[in-house]
Amino acid sequence: MHWRDQRIVQDWDGLVREVRRWQDRAHLGWSDADVQEVARHLNDIVYRLPRPGVPLAAGPSAALQPLPAAGTPKPAV
Repeated sequence: MHWRDQRIVQDWDGLVREVRRWQDRAHLGWSDADVQEVARHLNDIVYRLPRPGVPLAAGPSAALQPLPAAGTPKPAV
């Protein structure tokens, strides 16, 4: 990761555009959901941009929580 004085990404839509551009360039074939998830992850750990429809106090999503170790039984729902 590198830092610039003038970031290309200024808002949520710009972040999604950049993730889509890089996945296209790398020929990853990600779905729209994959692009959104990667953008969300980068936003949570690097950019911290406001996202449309998400309250600012929401904090990092539950998707960033550690996964249970292999073989750990899933809790009953």
